[in-house]
Amino acid sequence: MIPAPYLEVAVIILGTIILLVESFASQLDRRVLGYAALFGLAVIFIATFFVAPQSSTASAPLWTFYSADALSLFFKRIAL
Repeated sequence: MIPAPYLEVAVIILGTIILLVESFASQLDRRVLGYAALFGLAVIFIATFFVAPQSSTASAPLWTFYSADALSLFFKRIAL
């Protein structure tokens, strides 16, 4: 099972890699980057169905603002 914050981290890493490759690869076809981004986001979307359930007793004091219930995962899937 995947911890819920890893989904946001994966989106940020994917976006950063795509932007860096686009900036420094002058001979690369831009459609390849579009397909790579589409594939990466599709993988992250599928990963939302394998999120570990959030335990309310083991939450750290600084992570009380983060919620990974069914409703928040639904809206994350819409955003993806």
